[in-house]
Amino acid sequence: MKVELNEKGLNERKLRNPLKISTILIAFAIVAMSSYVNFSAVYAKEKCDQCNGKGKVECWECQGQGKWKETCRTCNGKQTVKVPGKLTAQGCKSCGGTGKEKFECSSCNGKGKVTCSKCQGKGKI
Repeated sequence: MKVELNEKGLNERKLRNPLKISTILIAFAIVAMSSYVNFSAVYAKEKCDQCNGKGKVECWECQGQGKWKETCRTCNGKQTVKVPGKLTAQGCKSCGGTGKEKFECSSCNGKGKVTCSKCQGKGKI
């Protein structure tokens, strides 16, 4: 059986069994629809509810601060240290004389945000 297309569609003179052609056309339609449904299922993703679609969440270790200060362990917050063999004190070099040491969170590298574990940073699930 030969099927040819012309400007009006199928060339009806060469059709021997129109039922077979209908079956073929229906089969093509089913394949096309299943491809569309599969394509839609792959790309129709919802916004991640854990990160609200941003891909990042607040760091659990530093509570989103990224950096924080603690009482200096060298001068105990007094801003100065005694110099051995001298009666005078000098400014603490560890904290720069502020009495506080600055720390950067190792989990978020000081950014305050980490990659969402639910969507792996994509923002959609």
